[in-house]
Amino acid sequence: MCDKYFNADLSDVASPRGHYTHRVMALAMRVVVEDGLPYRTASWHLWRDHRVFVPFATIQNWVERGEKGE
Repeated sequence: MCDKYFNADLSDVASPRGHYTHRVMALAMRVVVEDGLPYRTASWHLWRDHRVFVPFATIQNWVERGEKGE
């Protein structure tokens, strides 16, 4: 081991300091806005189909802010 660390730029994948990728955020917003699922159901859908846990309140915040992966 050389004890050196290298940081890769992942800003195209996720927001800085974000817990979720842009793809997860877009999917969560799509199932609420386009498919008309309630926030709790959307949260369950993400877990059941994609094994990604996103609290329903987080999805609600994204939808209400209209966040597009910023």
